[in-house]
Amino acid sequence: MANLEARLDWRMQQLRDEWIAYSVLVLWLLWIALPFYGISMTTQDQLDFSLAGTAPDYWQEVWNAAVSQGRIYFLFTKSIDHFVAAYPELLAIKLVNWSAFLLSVVAFSYIVFRNLAHGVLFVWVFFCLVWIGYAHQPPAAYPLVNHVPFLLLTLTTFAIRRAAVSERRRPLWWGMVFFCSFLSFFQYEPLTAFALVVLLWVIYSGDTLSHHCRLRAYQTVLIAFLLYLSLYVIWSVSFPSNYDGAERGTLSLVTLFRVWVAYTLGAVTGLAGVTFDTQLLWGDSDIGVANLHYGRALLDQSDRIFTLLFTVLAAVLVYRLLKSSCMENQGQSRISYLMKVWVFVVLALGALNGPIALSAKYQSWADSWVEPYLTSHLALYPLVFLIVTTLIWVVARFKQWAAMILAAFLFIFGSNAVLMHEQNQAVSIKMRTFVNKWEAISMVAECRDQLFSEDYIAPQFYYSTYQKALDWHRYWRQYASQRYGVSVNLWAQASDRFNPVLSIYQDDRGRLQLVAVQSEHEFHVLGTGSLWPNLFLGQSGRQIEVDFEQYSHCGESGYRIWTVKTDQNHVKPVWGVPQQPAFRDFSVLKYAIGTSVPAANAQIELISGWHELEREHVWSNGLVSVFRIPLPSNYTSPVAIRIYGFYFDGAEKTGVYVNNQYLGSFVLGQEKITLPESSLAGEDLKVELRHTHPTSPMALGMSEDVREFKFGLSRVYLEVSNEPAALKQQASAAR
Repeated sequence: MANLEARLDWRMQQLRDEWIAYSVLVLWLLWIALPFYGISMTTQDQLDFSLAGTAPDYWQEVWNAAVSQGRIYFLFTKSIDHFVAAYPELLAIKLVNWSAFLLSVVAFSYIVFRNLAHGVLFVWVFFCLVWIGYAHQPPAAYPLVNHVPFLLLTLTTFAIRRAAVSERRRPLWWGMVFFCSFLSFFQYEPLTAFALVVLLWVIYSGDTLSHHCRLRAYQTVLIAFLLYLSLYVIWSVSFPSNYDGAERGTLSLVTLFRVWVAYTLGAVTGLAGVTFDTQLLWGDSDIGVANLHYGRALLDQSDRIFTLLFTVLAAVLVYRLLKSSCMENQGQSRISYLMKVWVFVVLALGALNGPIALSAKYQSWADSWVEPYLTSHLALYPLVFLIVTTLIWVVARFKQWAAMILAAFLFIFGSNAVLMHEQNQAVSIKMRTFVNKWEAISMVAECRDQLFSEDYIAPQFYYSTYQKALDWHRYWRQYASQRYGVSVNLWAQASDRFNPVLSIYQDDRGRLQLVAVQSEHEFHVLGTGSLWPNLFLGQSGRQIEVDFEQYSHCGESGYRIWTVKTDQNHVKPVWGVPQQPAFRDFSVLKYAIGTSVPAANAQIELISGWHELEREHVWSNGLVSVFRIPLPSNYTSPVAIRIYGFYFDGAEKTGVYVNNQYLGSFVLGQEKITLPESSLAGEDLKVELRHTHPTSPMALGMSEDVREFKFGLSRVYLEVSNEPAALKQQASAAR
């Protein structure tokens, strides 16, 4: 009896230890995945889908999308896409998108692993590698519909396994297999092929399935697939597609292989898509650009340390769980099983990236051997399965080195988790700024009756990652009208008559703090009642008193509005003690050179040391080249300059002088040059470039061109602060 009690106590303690370990791992998972929360779509589709989702006839828009592109599954996927895009600021939408993403990873681990510790390792490795990109990757593109199939595949897998052991309800389970597998196929073409490969693998590798049950599972899944395929073909024939991605590309095996490899490797690089130039549009004019790479130095040191320590703890717990379980399933440690996994993964990756490799559109996008895309994100699931299965086999094969192998593996991937989390945090901050615009327009639309205006100067609404040039004024007016039934006109520039100025403020995590509306004699604050500033400062630096207890409610969303009578303009909120505002407003002005640049936009004045203008650049002439660009009078420091172009006969450092002050030697285009205060005197910047070793194409035997040059100047970016000087002086005095 004493031995039995001791064994029970030992087992209960073991269960408690495992429960604590799993709880800590869940918390780590939520922390690492936190940057994926609250982003929603930030690609061009957000604009098109949001208008379709707020259109008077919602289902007609879904039908039109399915008919125009000849894709029957749009009847399912677009009904989700349009709704998600139409209401991106809603808490429910954010939670559903985030939860579907998290559950898709857990779901796939359930599909491919029966051992709990191995499934935990899969989830841990996945979140050590997953990264956020600006391009067509979730959550930036289709944050929900691409994760729903994983949940459907899990339900199908569960039903197959239950049908194998349940005698009484077996018909019910087979009906569930048919229904869920059919919905799994009713998806984007690569996902349809992927779902078929996954389900065939589940049936093939199911060691608990009898021969009869396995045949029944094959029949049910294939019938569901053939039914969907028939509907897909009939729909495609009935409604020919006008989608440009359906155009067939080159059928060269080399091209197909390169595209397949490019989109597959795009899953794990964590590099492509981190940097992204986006246009700054004022009306119809493209006058600026912003580089969307957020430096890691902007993240809190405390966050970095916390993530590191938390990841170390999670790695230790994963190590403990794995140490006793890597040999538990002997079948998964055999070389024959590993080879089968390799075949499955190759087929799964072929299903995901094979169909798009045939498209001329996607062939043109993959101009290198690494290209991130939607299917790249999906490819990470089978790739991680391969990594984990290979590790299990290696540990079982080299038992004497098992502890060292596991420790090294966890260290390498844990280190990557910290780097990816830091990058994902930084990128998500920028991406949330674009989603915030929809919450801001919702505040303005719901509070419009108390703002007494339908016209606003709101240049921030003209700034985004959306690549296609757009009539932003028309878009925001149509969106507000369709969703709220009110007229809201957002202008990029001031007109002859005075219009209120609309500004968006957010914290350093990308969360929307408030929306401010500055009218001629009033200052309005719109928000939810949280993240309020400590004070407001006017243009003169004088504090504006705001009674936060006196507010009115707007609409049904719980928004609040505060109104203050003031003769001060350019009122800005300040968070914390009176110091630099949490919101730093920067612009990047773009100056181009070349004969293709309209005369009205040609603001680079060539002074000396240049050859004749060419279409999109100008070559340097001799050892010294000088140009001048205007420095806007309404901007204050800090100011930074980035000079773009290309070197002839190899890149070398170029000496840079600004307003006769030497700043150092730089490889132009690779480094942002911060200008000291002493170099900012005057109304413009005179930039002097001192070259080394200019030569001519003739001297190198390349052509008959005898001109000597070193650097071809194409454009100059000037990053300037929009922060009013009076506010900066007030902040400096307070410090």
